[in-house]
Amino acid sequence: MASGGTKDAAYIAKYMEEHMLKYDPNKTLTDLLLFDGASSVQKGGDVLEAIFPRVTVIHGGEHVISLFFDDVAKLAPIKALITRACRLYNIFGSGAMHAPHAQLIAQSKLFNGGIEVGLLRGASTRMATWFYALFRLLRMRVVLEATIHHANFRGVHKNDRMKKAIEDISNPAFWRAMFSLSRLTWTKVALGKTVDLFHDEMLFPLDDDEYDLENEEEQIYGMVTEGNAGEEAVDYDSDVEDPPEADYSNDDDFDEDDHVTVLPHAAEEPEVQVPTNAGLGSAILSKWEKRQTKLINDFSVAAWCLSVMPEVYDDCQSRMTGEHKLALRRIVRKLHVPPCPNDQVLGKSIDEIEDIFLEEFEEFRSQSGIFAPGGNC
Repeated sequence: MASGGTKDAAYIAKYMEEHMLKYDPNKTLTDLLLFDGASSVQKGGDVLEAIFPRVTVIHGGEHVISLFFDDVAKLAPIKALITRACRLYNIFGSGAMHAPHAQLIAQSKLFNGGIEVGLLRGASTRMATWFYALFRLLRMRVVLEATIHHANFRGVHKNDRMKKAIEDISNPAFWRAMFSLSRLTWTKVALGKTVDLFHDEMLFPLDDDEYDLENEEEQIYGMVTEGNAGEEAVDYDSDVEDPPEADYSNDDDFDEDDHVTVLPHAAEEPEVQVPTNAGLGSAILSKWEKRQTKLINDFSVAAWCLSVMPEVYDDCQSRMTGEHKLALRRIVRKLHVPPCPNDQVLGKSIDEIEDIFLEEFEEFRSQSGIFAPGGNC
């Protein structure tokens, strides 16, 4: 790079090949690579699959889920809530305004057994940090309410921005909307923390009965269309552009050297158009369906089919199709490309290996044979 080169597919493949050959000179031990979705990186992965015949390249799950949250954060009502959470962080959480921040920390210690728990700063680097920040803000509700009602807070100068922040803290509809958004997104935030470790959850459906979509979107929509004094209502069917970075230079106790939170940048990929008559829940589901396709691959299907987690096992039992079995066949064949490091199948053809796997898989599904209760497995 320093000499003027480009990080194209050939560079990525050559760089990775050199490192992979150090620990796998016979090309028998490497079977899975996780890359992000950039076209040059994926093309480099295609080259590596040709060099290492047992390798499969898939999209990194955490990266894909982060892109999903980047999409969701641009929906107009979510953007409105993030804007208000951003304002609360800048005033009470960042330390840029000393007086409200110090009083928040004092109240936080009282509510948390002397432990200092503050607000979190969202970031424009995806990774769902905006939603982590929203969850923390919801947890800090009682602390924020205690802060603005404390006698010491009367002496804090309250400009228009501070007054709007106080209105949000005092407004039950704001907190209902935050709670509803948390319900709509929590499982995918949790999934993002484990997705690259536990691929058996990738095929779990995002069912409507898991979320009370109609009620949750009503809470959020009601809050953002209600608006604070002087603020416009928001169309919840639309995506919105990022507003300009806020100017806090006229706030009391503002330190220009401190960083404040700004809204995330636009995504790299074009938006999926959601019908104008669709609700917020439908819009979020549409964003998930757009990204989920990158998470479903032969390895995630195999992890789902072979999971021993009771809920995943039952889900596979009820929804497994012939397409899923074909994915299992492809995985078995690719993992046993000669020279195969599995000495238990030496001398057997790839068709024989596949048959052995499928027989044992049926025993696994029916909990019979070696997988029977009290069996040898």
